[in-house]
Amino acid sequence: MPLSPSGRMLIVDHKRFPQACCVYCICYPEGTPLYVGSTEKLRDRWRKHHRWDEIIFVEGAYIEWEYCNEEDLRDREREIISEIKYLMNGTAVKSVAEIAEDMREYYRLRDETNRYYAEGGGRSGMTNNLSIDPTNT
Repeated sequence: MPLSPSGRMLIVDHKRFPQACCVYCICYPEGTPLYVGSTEKLRDRWRKHHRWDEIIFVEGAYIEWEYCNEEDLRDREREIISEIKYLMNGTAVKSVAEIAEDMREYYRLRDETNRYYAEGGGRSGMTNNLSIDPTNT
């Protein structure tokens, strides 16, 4: 990922985010980037973020941030967005019903993949578990 993380926390710990000027990336538990943004005050930003309802339902979602000075903030955000296609940037905010349907499909696919590997699927000796703890680096 083009972000050089200065820190990482689970989204559910948003009340403990630093009050920092930074660019940030929200990721699925397995590391797939969902959304990138920038702010002068990270904790305040996530108290009222327009994507909150979409992201809070993702079990294990986490945020990584890179400290940045105010003058470079927007340019750094655009630079990161241009390097990787983020799933939510540039898309419409979803309704709660749409979010619930997406999450049902995500968990169905995760469970199906985990069962496949648990039953010996894949290459010999390989395992997979999509319930990754993002805090364990």
